[in-house]
Amino acid sequence: MALPTAISIFCTIVNHTRLKRVTLFSFLVLIASITFGERAAFSQQLAGRTIYSNHHVGDTLPLLPNEEGYDSHLLLFANASLCFTCTLALEQFQAFAKQYHTSVTMVIEGQSQQYADSEKVRAGWTAFTMIGDPLHLYQKAYEVLDPFCYFLTDRNGKIIAHDKIAGVNVSFDSLQSLIEKASQAKPLGRPAFPVLKEFTLSDSSGSPIVVGAFDYVIPFVHSSSTVILDASFHRLYVADSAGRVVRTFSLKFYINPSGISWAIPNQRLLLRFPTSTCNCMLYTLDIRSGNFQRKSYDESAIPKGCRMPNAWVDPLSGSLYGDLYPLDGTSKVDPNQPMILMFDSLGHFLRSFGKPEKRLTEYVCSDVADSYLGFDFRGRLYEVESPAEAIKIYRPDGNLIRRIALKFGSNWKPYAINLPRNISNHFWIRLLSTTSGEGLLFVPGDSLGAVTYINVKFKQGETDPIASDAVRTYFIHVIHSDFTQGADVELPKNAIPRAVGKDYCLATQYLANHLRLIWYQLKN
Repeated sequence: MALPTAISIFCTIVNHTRLKRVTLFSFLVLIASITFGERAAFSQQLAGRTIYSNHHVGDTLPLLPNEEGYDSHLLLFANASLCFTCTLALEQFQAFAKQYHTSVTMVIEGQSQQYADSEKVRAGWTAFTMIGDPLHLYQKAYEVLDPFCYFLTDRNGKIIAHDKIAGVNVSFDSLQSLIEKASQAKPLGRPAFPVLKEFTLSDSSGSPIVVGAFDYVIPFVHSSSTVILDASFHRLYVADSAGRVVRTFSLKFYINPSGISWAIPNQRLLLRFPTSTCNCMLYTLDIRSGNFQRKSYDESAIPKGCRMPNAWVDPLSGSLYGDLYPLDGTSKVDPNQPMILMFDSLGHFLRSFGKPEKRLTEYVCSDVADSYLGFDFRGRLYEVESPAEAIKIYRPDGNLIRRIALKFGSNWKPYAINLPRNISNHFWIRLLSTTSGEGLLFVPGDSLGAVTYINVKFKQGETDPIASDAVRTYFIHVIHSDFTQGADVELPKNAIPRAVGKDYCLATQYLANHLRLIWYQLKN
């Protein structure tokens, strides 16, 4: 019999009470029957692969939010039936976490987050981040085959050791040596982001909620609550400061929305949907009463040959503002075309104003162009046109107060390409690889806020522009209230910016169909 089979039988004996009648003596007799040659062959086999997961030493794992900023990471997988030997090993892992700058995360398969939190207190695992995995989604995401194993990775997620929790192949002395070596390695230059707080979106019992990949996240104003619109499953969640859902709405719509924003802060949302006419269709949702109703506006005010794909409501006045782009997506923007339409709170047209940035008039790019609007507490309107070049500030009457040219850092890749009439996947990959996208604008009140952008890197030979393994890196360009601009800040791996305050960034990360929300402290 081969050694892997013997080890598997022993683990079964330890972890399943129905087999307690099998004695330890029987196991020792079984091991004694294995020849020295079989064990040597198996040791060589382990050098090339692992029996605990589909990962190998040298592979890279995605970092969890709590792992950012550490020199090394221990990711443990277990379930509720921990054996005595495993418990002793966990105490050693906790000692490593206290001695070195090492994060320790323990995923408990088949158990809720509430159970994981209580087990942390009961067992005294104060150095651990505990994650409940009732649906085994983390186990599937990390391709774990054995529920009692660990990964030791460096600060960037590269696996440097992988073994059973009890240490079958890697001794604790060797593990300690690897941790020390990882601690002495030079960082790759990514800044450590202090985490102000973080949570996984969960139900009232603390169990993580499965979410779709297409969603919107918006924080409450002057509050720790958050609104999450899961467009994939047509649900809207209101979560408290601990990430527990306190209110859920099931929405009936047949197409996914293109965005959400506050119509009345902390009370009413504005949802915008694309239509066949290319003008946005608007609905409001009262998150107190659940009232979901259509919001009309005068579409006849939209100039011929133009479209209004997005709209926002000024929370102070209730006025509605929409952006304006050519109906023909493969055309340049007319230099004399207004960029903003203004309506009153009832949807009656008031005025149009604004002029396009030069890049929009020089290149055929309107099919990928977009605008982002925000409002401060003085009623002023802020606009960024993507491809982004500047922030423009307007009075409510449409008069331009100031234009601020954006001074991005070296990571910014300006738009400089004409869209063809027929766009192929090859062209999309070329466009995304050579251009920074998504000039999202955040105006958190009296401070000017920030503009974000994303760079995408595809592996060589990629043919799918939405490939899941493409590296997507987000940056934040902060503009202070005195109009000075800070350096571009690179967000941690897999973090998507959702909101920016005076000294923080709310970002989300996805893992195993769960949504993690993290408040990072911005250092700029």
